Amino acid sequence: MRNPFKSKSWTDPNGTVQLIKRLFSENFRKYLPKYLLAFVFMGMIAATTAASAWIMRDVVNEVFVNKDEAMVYVIAVTVLVIFSLKGAATYGQMVVLSRVGNQIISDLTRRMFDHMIRQDQSYFDKYSLAEIGVRVGQGVGATRSTLDLIIVSLGRDVLTLIGLTFVMIFQNPLLSLFALFTMPPAVVGVAVLVRRVKQYVKRQVVSNARIGATQQETVLGIRVVKAYGMEDAMRNRMEGDVLDVQRQADKI
Repeated sequence: MRNPFKSKSWTDPNGTVQLIKRLFSENFRKYLPKYLLAFVFMGMIAATTAASAWIMRDVVNEVFVNKDEAMVYVIAVTVLVIFSLKGAATYGQMVVLSRVGNQIISDLTRRMFDHMIRQDQSYFDKYSLAEIGVRVGQGVGATRSTLDLIIVSLGRDVLTLIGLTFVMIFQNPLLSLFALFTMPPAVVGVAVLVRRVKQYVKRQVVSNARIGATQQETVLGIRVVKAYGMEDAMRNRMEGDVLDVQRQADKI
């Protein structure tokens, strides 16, 4: 049987798994205290989400079925407390992750500029100013987005899934069993979609670089463009690149 941990996706140095490991090794430990604080807030979000699902049975049974007026006030106050805590925890999580993300962007921007300035002349001959700008800008932004996505997925989403699964099983084991059987196909479907999206994102980055290159060439060479009547040619070139970006974005 083939070992999944020896597949190309796990061993490829430019693959998703290795890139994520590199991101964590370079950034996670440095910001560990703040990430732990974010995990605390995520735990509160998960707990309040599960509590809100749990209390819905009492809302239906006590308020609508039994018509217990006294329980209306108890449930109303409970719901108010639950969602107030959830709102405060959501705000705390967003603030912490935003500040960590801003620090990551600052650090990576300095590192990428330092890396760029140490390159030899052949590097700058190979890539245009627009391509370098796209590589730096989107690379930094993608790093922050990826880390935020992983942290939120590992923290809030996993804990919320555990809490809601517990509520499901406790309140209706039979229906929960049916729901859990539908999860593996859903996970496989999402994995397929993620692979397709990655392909479109790569193409979109290339197209965005072409747009920047066309703008740069037009602005820097505007005298040549005007002198030789190349406006339509540059316009058509830009139109093609813009439409390509639009197509990739629509597919994503």
